[in-house]
Amino acid sequence: MTPLRRLQSVLLAAFLTLAAFYRPADATSARGVTPAVLSAGPAVRPAIALTFDDGPSPYTPAILALLRRYGAQATFFVIGRQVPEFRAIARAEIAAGDEIGDHTFTHPDLLALPNAGILFELQETQHEIEAATGRRAFWFRPPYGAIDARVAGLAASVGLQSITWSVDPRDWSRPGVSWIVTTVLANARPGSVVLFHDGGGDRSETVAALAQVLPDLRARGYHFVTLHQLFHPQALTRGRTAVSVTKGARRTGRSTRPARPPAASPTPTPGPTAAPPAYTWTCHVARSSAWWPHRLVFGCRRHRTI
Repeated sequence: MTPLRRLQSVLLAAFLTLAAFYRPADATSARGVTPAVLSAGPAVRPAIALTFDDGPSPYTPAILALLRRYGAQATFFVIGRQVPEFRAIARAEIAAGDEIGDHTFTHPDLLALPNAGILFELQETQHEIEAATGRRAFWFRPPYGAIDARVAGLAASVGLQSITWSVDPRDWSRPGVSWIVTTVLANARPGSVVLFHDGGGDRSETVAALAQVLPDLRARGYHFVTLHQLFHPQALTRGRTAVSVTKGARRTGRSTRPARPPAASPTPTPGPTAAPPAYTWTCHVARSSAWWPHRLVFGCRRHRTI
């Protein structure tokens, strides 16, 4: 055996050994994600999560204005391919203390896709969200609500928690403003996750209905929170709205506490709840078309999770 072939054999053995025993950090444990599919929050307080699918779109600013008028926060599940056109809207959602979730890149039926196609839809959307806002989504909503254990497991493997909804006024079908309002008011309960749409067509009925739903539910004693606040009530008492990441620092959205005086140093200092960033390593052994006779390539990539 020539020295070159001997070296190739040694490298191959080393790569295969690493591939066999390496266990990359699990994104599910790093971010508190489970493969379960959630649909409603705990009914322990009069809180409701308003969620909006299929944006961003030209209708989103009107919805944001209504939310601000009534002191409400919400979660927006965006379609990845639409984010570049409406980056300013995505940034406005984050700046207002709202949350952004992953609604896939092209809005397909994920049950009809192979694993690689599902991962593409999720990860491309994550990329667009992070490019626009500097943050990674934590929540994932499947288009059409089409999800099974395979889809939920793949979402969890890339750090996404799957969630559907508990109240659906079918506003996407434009059934009329009164129908949307009546359906939401009749079915809203503490812990409800309400499904609206801010994109995917004419959403003027949704905007008009929201203008009635918000003051009515507020008069009944409800307050409107992000999904993170709904499932983590302690976030409200700590003045946090989301666990999300900006480039170079951990950010938590709007605070419900009085503002503190500005620090003397121009560089922000993390609060007591700040934590160092966590990373997930992904490794693979794949075939290659290179000259190497065994045609296997081993590689690793590091991804920031929280």
